[in-house]
Amino acid sequence: MNVSINTYKAVGSLFTITILQLECSFDLPLKYQFWQILIFCFGFFNMLLLIKLAIGTGMIGFTVVLHAFVCDWVFRFIERYSRPFVGTFGRYWTIPTLITAVFVIGSALMVDIWAWTLLFLWLEPVALPTVDDALYFTTSTFTTVGYGDIVLTDEWRLLAGTTAINGMILFGWSTAFIFEIMAKLYKSGRIYGKRSDE
Repeated sequence: MNVSINTYKAVGSLFTITILQLECSFDLPLKYQFWQILIFCFGFFNMLLLIKLAIGTGMIGFTVVLHAFVCDWVFRFIERYSRPFVGTFGRYWTIPTLITAVFVIGSALMVDIWAWTLLFLWLEPVALPTVDDALYFTTSTFTTVGYGDIVLTDEWRLLAGTTAINGMILFGWSTAFIFEIMAKLYKSGRIYGKRSDE
């Protein structure tokens, strides 16, 4: 989707109007002058910028909420199945529990990547014509590798940076969470392990 000439004309008209409003605003009280200046500053930007920021913020919000639910589920899973795992696997019960936790966290990250992939497929049919291209671009961007062999059009390239920010947040969160799970498991393992040996 390319920005048409009419869009730029509309933005230019808005910019001209805000300049005229700004010239007339200095006779107004200070608080009204502030809002006029703020409107003037926004006149420099493409009106689609707010839409791009809203889409990026919404995607980050969705993935963060999803990750929060997944992390909560993993904690509940460990609390619920620690004792049954001890009875089944004995002193090695921490291994299948840790594998399950890592698999669930990794699956949540894959869902996040697929959510961005579907969004890019919808927004960028020219730059990302196939699912393979969209998934490859999203994965390399989400993991902050960024090979640069596939790039978005100027219209939506801001979302590539938002995707990288989202990936940094979630991978950092996931890494810290897995370490916390490991600490919790091996702390519990010293207790349950002794009981199973007895």
